[in-house]
Amino acid sequence: MDSWHVRVKERGKDELYRARIVIGADGVETMVGRWAGLDTRVPARDMESCAQYVLQGINFNPDAIYLQFSNAIAPGGYAWIFPKAVGVANVGLGLVALKTNGRNAREYLDAWIARRFPNAARTGYTVGGVIVHTTIKQTYADGVMIAGGCGAYDQSTLGGRDRQRDEGGPAGRPRRGSRDLRRRHERAALVDVS
Repeated sequence: MDSWHVRVKERGKDELYRARIVIGADGVETMVGRWAGLDTRVPARDMESCAQYVLQGINFNPDAIYLQFSNAIAPGGYAWIFPKAVGVANVGLGLVALKTNGRNAREYLDAWIARRFPNAARTGYTVGGVIVHTTIKQTYADGVMIAGGCGAYDQSTLGGRDRQRDEGGPAGRPRRGSRDLRRRHERAALVDVS
């Protein structure tokens, strides 16, 4: 394929873009991968359901990250505290829904925060899915590759964005067609940024 045509509704009007390479970075439910004919289905056992608050007014060491592994707190997953500033942190958890007693990630998170930081102010909230096992066998097609969450790379210990940045850098450099794209992408998938 010489190029892809991507139609985007932008600022209230339709725009048409042409690209030799399209990089799908549209998350775990990627549409780009499906449009390219890639099998991007992920079994529920390989997904974690995640919830996170930005909490203010909490006491912790801002020079450390905290990870807590407990089936009572996050069945099949873990809880985290990622400092943003003194007294402010991303506080969340990821769990395997198939291992819970019917409660969702937010309910587990609310219970943990009520015990750990009962007086915290909640200033932001995020939910999402994280793929915790590489199940997608092919992450590229002619002129297309998928990266980050939609490429089924484990982001759960990185907060997601760092790994996507490290994968996206090599993905943006190919210039010689899909063979070079495949080689660069396979190398990027092997980068360990932990």
